[in-house]
Formats: sequence, C-alpha cells, structure tokens
Amino acid sequence: MHLIYGNSEDYHAVAVAWAMRKLGAEVFIWDGLGATEDAQISLTPGALPGCIRMGTRMMKELDSVWFRRIVKHTPIKDVDRDAVEFVENELRFGHLNLAVSVRAAASFVVGNPFADETQCKALQLDTAAALGFLVPETLISTNYDEVANFVRRMGKVAVKPFNPYFWHHAEERTYRIASTTVLNGTAEIESAQIEVCPAIYQRYIEKRYELRVTVIGTYIFAAKISRVDGGAFVDWRFGIGSHESLVESVYLDPSTEARIRQLIAVFNLKYGCVDLIVDPRGDVYFLEINPGGQFLFVESMVKEFPMLAAFAIMLQSQTMDFSLVQHDQIGLPQFERSQEFEEMVSRKGTLVTSSCVYKEVEVSY
Repeated sequence: MHLIYGNSEDYHAVAVAWAMRKLGAEVFIWDGLGATEDAQISLTPGALPGCIRMGTRMMKELDSVWFRRIVKHTPIKDVDRDAVEFVENELRFGHLNLAVSVRAAASFVVGNPFADETQCKALQLDTAAALGFLVPETLISTNYDEVANFVRRMGKVAVKPFNPYFWHHAEERTYRIASTTVLNGTAEIESAQIEVCPAIYQRYIEKRYELRVTVIGTYIFAAKISRVDGGAFVDWRFGIGSHESLVESVYLDPSTEARIRQLIAVFNLKYGCVDLIVDPRGDVYFLEINPGGQFLFVESMVKEFPMLAAFAIMLQSQTMDFSLVQHDQIGLPQFERSQEFEEMVSRKGTLVTSSCVYKEVEVSY
C-alpha cells in the first residue's frame, strides 16, 4: 500500500496517484483528520508492531509515503464555539501522531510532514556556497540601517519573502501572491516596513535565462526558462505558460550537475527542485532548492520529460535508483483524459490544469 499524504484537490497528488495505479500499485490520498468515516483514525502505540487505521484502511506497514501539500484536518463543524480552539489544538496533535506513525511505518519516504532545516534559505545558500556554487550577495534582516547600506552598496536589489503567501479576495474572485520585487535605491524602502517583517535581500543578478532543475531519484530534468523575445522574467512564476515564455530542455555542464547531486545528497533528499540563474557572462548562480516544489508544469511544456512517470515509478519501486521503462502511457495528456482528473475538477469546482499551475494572480472560481 502506498500513501500520498496531501489532498485530493491537488493536481500533483491526483496525477501521481493515477500514474501509480497505472503501474499496478495500490495507493490512496489522505485528506486530513475529520469526523466522517473516511477521515477517522486509530493508532495502537506500544503494541509492536502497531496498527494504523486511516479511514476504512487498517495497516501495519506502508510501501511508500509522499508528504505532499498536507491538510492536517477538515473544517471543524458541529462544535461548541468555546471548544473550537481546544479541538483545533487536539487535531493538530492528532495529525502529529499520525504523521510520525505513518513515516515510521513506510519503507520509502519522500518529503517531510514538518518544517525542517532543509527549508531554511540561509542554510541552503551557505551549503550551496560551500559546494562551489556562485551565490548572490545576500542579507536577511529587520534592521533598516543595514538594509539601506546593503541597497546602497548593491545598487539593484531583489527582495524576496521566505515562502510564497497568498491573499484570497473573495469579492473579486482573485488570488494574489507575495513575490519578488526589485529595488533600485533606498528611496523605495521605509523603516516601518523593514523593521516589522524580515525579508531576504539579494544583489540583483542580470539574467540571460533561468534554470529549473528537477531531481527525481537519480534522474535530473533541467529546463531553461526565458522570454521569447530574449532575456528573463523578474519572477518567472508570473510569466510561465504565457505567450511570452519559452521553456525548453537543456544539458547542464558537468560541474553544475555534480554540485546539484552533492546538494541533494547533503540534504538527504529523494526529490527537489533547484532554481538557478545564468547571467550574461554564462556564470551560474544558485538561488534555492525547494524540497516540495511543483514539477508537472515543466512536463506540460517540455514533452520529452517523463517526470510524472519518473515520480510514480520511484514511489512504486521504493528506490531512487529506478529504471524509466514502460512509461509511454503515463503522461499528462492521458491523465487529463482520466476519470481521476474529472473527479478532481468536480471537487474543486474550477479547472486547474498543468499549464496554469503558477497562475495564482488572476484565478476565477
């Protein structure tokens, strides 16, 4: 039995589950704790080996688990107002116990149900630099004077949040996302904004193009992202999939590939997405590694990348050293014609296809 600990409205989770079933694997998606029978849990700690009930399934062990976009619990209903905070707290700890038990019961684990140091941008940059990557001059700060001095020295600075954040505007039926902004001088910064909220400040690197490098097991899929008319986006997430963007496969130079493999090994990852910049001189700069990043939008644009098949085969075979064979019928076109895709769409009530994974700015529902 294989488990995707995520949610059944998530494109990646549903696609990978579909692909694994095509391979003959038994797999289910866990949508979080809840009051309905399919969302109830039972654990028997101390009775070695313990037993895990997730919905109607009873398990002592799992072949694999992928911690995807986790939903800890379903919305709370029919609870006294005074008890809501208590119930939410208990559900969080229920999720903690379940996730730890699931991880211990699985033979092969991808991802982490909890925040860990792998997600720390400072550690990522330090590690990348130690491995020989070029890294933009970086400051993480809430001190106005230090930020102002940094901006004056660098001249042009990219300001980034630690993590993506979405604002949902119900009346306008839109989403907005905190993204990279560019400063061209200190006139654009205010002490009140800097001192109340930490941010990542980096020397802005002029780009010839960007690289999105997805590592799945021992396979590396490197995609070059640029503008059709030349150059690159400030933040490619807002241009990807548009008529202005160009995404194509590219070969990495041996030293860059070796450093990426070292980075994956240092962080003990089975999967990760690495973002790199190539400047006009051809120098390659490391920006970040995302251990839970999205990858199917790349396959939708670079048809020769069998990324969905690779991910499903890795989970199904429970090894990073798998063989990509018999994957011709496991791809996004086949998935988007499947019953699983139709059911996902009906649950969401809105069409979310692979080519618009990153179009969060203006999404109707």
